[in-house]
Amino acid sequence: MHDARVTSLRSFTACGKEMTMECDFIDREWFIPAFRLYDHLLIRNEYISILGVIKQAQSSGKKHIVVTGHPGIGKTAFLYYILLTRLYNGEPTALQKHDHIYYLFDSEGARQVPPDVQTDEGVWALMDSNCQARIPCRGFLEGSAGIVQAASPNPDRYQGWAKEHKARFIIMDLWTQDEILALGAICGLASHRLIPLFQKWGPSPNFLCQLMELDPDHCDYSDRGRERYIQTALQNFMWNFESAASMADITQSNWADDLHLIFFLRPESKNQGLSINPSVHLIIPTPYLRGIIITALYARNQAVQTRFFQLFNTTPLTQKSVVGTIFETAMHAHFSSATCGVIVCSGVNGSEFRLHTSSVHWIYSPYKFTPLSHSDLPVYLRPSAPHKVTCNAIVIQYNREADNYDVILLRATVGRHDFIKYQDLDKLNAALPVHFHPGPRCRWSFVWVVPDDSLSTHYLQQNLLPTESTSWCEVLRAYTYVFHLPEDWEDDEFLDRFGEADCWQDTVEEDIMEGIANPKEVIMEDIAGRAPSYADESMAEASALPKKDARSLSPSAGPSAQPSKRMKTS
Repeated sequence: MHDARVTSLRSFTACGKEMTMECDFIDREWFIPAFRLYDHLLIRNEYISILGVIKQAQSSGKKHIVVTGHPGIGKTAFLYYILLTRLYNGEPTALQKHDHIYYLFDSEGARQVPPDVQTDEGVWALMDSNCQARIPCRGFLEGSAGIVQAASPNPDRYQGWAKEHKARFIIMDLWTQDEILALGAICGLASHRLIPLFQKWGPSPNFLCQLMELDPDHCDYSDRGRERYIQTALQNFMWNFESAASMADITQSNWADDLHLIFFLRPESKNQGLSINPSVHLIIPTPYLRGIIITALYARNQAVQTRFFQLFNTTPLTQKSVVGTIFETAMHAHFSSATCGVIVCSGVNGSEFRLHTSSVHWIYSPYKFTPLSHSDLPVYLRPSAPHKVTCNAIVIQYNREADNYDVILLRATVGRHDFIKYQDLDKLNAALPVHFHPGPRCRWSFVWVVPDDSLSTHYLQQNLLPTESTSWCEVLRAYTYVFHLPEDWEDDEFLDRFGEADCWQDTVEEDIMEGIANPKEVIMEDIAGRAPSYADESMAEASALPKKDARSLSPSAGPSAQPSKRMKTS
């Protein structure tokens, strides 16, 4: 570079918008090595919004910003976007990629500058943390420029200087499916190959591009290599978490090396803005990765499983985001198994309640039911959108001797902060047929399904019934059930059922993994053992497992639904 001037004209385009900015820049291969997008730089809508936040912060005196997020999602590319935008506007900018120099772009041209030369007021100092430069150089820290650092979640990259200089943080979000498709379009990547890989491995654009650059045979080989690497990383994780005091001990020491292959990081809220202590949200984005986790857990004893759930329960992360989803899906697989039998739930003062499980497993839209008869019972009902209701499943059973019904609401939880919303109970009651309403011939119970005895004691002592509604306190009985993952984990039957249940797991991450496990796209069949299929079979091919004993309770489907092809097993 040195004093070299512009060598070529390139363009970068905003994703989803008809906007093309032509910008002169130097040495295209030097500027964009991470993405290998030498002719185009995809501008995510988030880049534009984050840049606006940084400009506002700079104008209000908050000079130093750390942009972090999941490894490999384009933090370096975001710095290039800032650089190109400022060059286009003729604004002075410095860029550091090495310890021994930084590059300065101003009215005098582009040049290398020693790291101890202080920056001037009005300059933006962009710092790309990597193995060659971990923290901003002395010239940035002691100069007058505002620093924008792109760093991995590893605190070693920012913790010291950020605290001393009162830097603010902003968490970059994960890529959506639309953005992955846009990336594939500008790189000439075939979407019919790209989407299954995205649905298997999650939103890792760097890795997906690397796979897509290979021919199909080599792609399969690299695919298997990543699977083996993840298995090794997960095995190390399973051994390490037993001695960790909290999840932070693990993420801080191992995140950049292996955990990012399994646990994906995103901001807790989409519009959280700048923060001194940002809140993060961990997810396991695909059924395939969740299956790897659950298989590894089955290999450990109950004490280790309990420790696993307790460890995640000590973090400020969203309760449902990581292990909550795994635990709930395992509950569905177990409770809807024909071999599960009778489950004894514990109540206050030593009382018990017997729950008869059922392999008749139906999906229903929240608060919409078709009529149920005696021949349908017992039945295990799951909402197609579980985050919209207060329970994860409903079991309805008929007691022939007493000639009455039981409506049992199941709530899987790994945390201590769950509660019952009486408004949801009112809506659910209104949607059910009248003979299932609380009364002399129909008993309602709420069962907290938890992974250990301490949580069972907590919920029984708290008696978290909806106190706002006196009527529900009188008719709803609370119980707990301690659910351990089956010890016969080597039995493929349970793993198959876990895969089936996970196909129906509609998580709150639908904006990222749209189309992976969306019940709206499924054509349901009767309970003769045939499987459902996605509207687009290519969507299901990478991660789905065959589904048994299912039919829909939505008004648009039922026993007369069209026959469907069996999903392919990953």
